[in-house]
Amino acid sequence: MSSATKIYLNQHAKTDHVFDVIQKLMGAEFTQSTSGGRRINKNKTASEENPWHVKFVKNPNNGVELYSTAYFNLYFVDPVGNDYRSMYFFEAYDNEYSDNNEKHLNPDSSAVWGVIGKRLVDFFGGKVLFCDSSDSDNPDNWHVCENPKYYPKTKEESSNERYFRYYNTLFNEPLITSKEILEMETRTRYWTDSDKSLLEYLQKFEAVKELNDELDNKPGSNTAKKVKI
Repeated sequence: MSSATKIYLNQHAKTDHVFDVIQKLMGAEFTQSTSGGRRINKNKTASEENPWHVKFVKNPNNGVELYSTAYFNLYFVDPVGNDYRSMYFFEAYDNEYSDNNEKHLNPDSSAVWGVIGKRLVDFFGGKVLFCDSSDSDNPDNWHVCENPKYYPKTKEESSNERYFRYYNTLFNEPLITSKEILEMETRTRYWTDSDKSLLEYLQKFEAVKELNDELDNKPGSNTAKKVKI
């Protein structure tokens, strides 16, 4: 029997929003878009006066499909081209670890999925058990977030305010990092080829970014000479 990472998200975590966050973590191409051709300032936060939203460029390898009335399948590729897939259940009412009827993702217990689970929980609120074959009574095997970045709607908040709060929070969600993957290696069950290849890519990507940042900060720097990965 394989080991899984158990990801439990608060009820306000919509399926399409969960997928958006995963794409953002993985560096999927996106634009700041608006409807009706309204003028926007992409350097300022989204609001009713500056109504942009994040729109991801379509990729046939990334998607959400309704598999049954109980759950969706999420699938996507990372920057290296590795494929990932997980079931996303509407409710976890029959699950031994669920006590608040959370949404539930059930991917394999790999380092990358462990990082994704932790980031999703920090974004929406909830909890993640990094490996269901480990001691679930040990709090070190869990990550819990009660104060998420994108918290549930408040009574005072309008639907428009909530809409823009979501897209501003999504826009500011940083890419997954090599450090996060390395730290997750010992917390999950599997250290896969996908983990290794994405780690190697991110280490190179981060080294290039650091070098380019140094070049930008040098007097008389020529950005046209920047290094590319």
